[in-house]
Amino acid sequence: MIKDAATTAAFWSAIAATCAAVSSFLIFLVQRRNLLESVRPEIVLIGWSRYKRGNGDAAHEVIAFQTIKNVGRGPALGVYINLKGFGPERPTAVLSTKRLPILAAGESEESAGEIILWWKNVKENPQGKYLPLNIQIYCWDSRNMRHETLYHMLAIELGDRSAIADEIAPGVGLSLRKTVTRAVWSLKFQRTLARVPWAGKVFS
Repeated sequence: MIKDAATTAAFWSAIAATCAAVSSFLIFLVQRRNLLESVRPEIVLIGWSRYKRGNGDAAHEVIAFQTIKNVGRGPALGVYINLKGFGPERPTAVLSTKRLPILAAGESEESAGEIILWWKNVKENPQGKYLPLNIQIYCWDSRNMRHETLYHMLAIELGDRSAIADEIAPGVGLSLRKTVTRAVWSLKFQRTLARVPWAGKVFS
């Protein structure tokens, strides 16, 4: 009887210790998340417009944003903005790379960016001409975490009567905006693995 009582007490003591450990771990995760959120930047592009410019062979369209703003709680370091996925051959869209050394929390930079569209280089489709646009924004926070924000947009040629969802400028729809956060050490580790022949295809 005494042995059974001791076994039961030991069992419940082990359960209590396990619950305490799990509770402490969950509290640690919550505190860590709060710490990361307290220094996390969040870059948004504001003031979208679209217009035509030039004449003749030099005629082109421009999709522009007027302001770069950090709506996060921490400063954004080394802000880098470019257009993803376009090569130099017969360009269909061009955005001059923009760089800012730092953008404090809540701060805006009136730094207009222009995406130049060359519809004459875009392939004609039965539904008309349309062009996917992917803006890529990199920045780092004070804890050496890299934040990559992607704007996935779709533009249709001006004059096309087709409707487009989630319009941010005439004929320009925002299909997705997302931010991916990764530690710098994990990026370096991934690049190291990418150089290994048997792992290059998986981690490159």
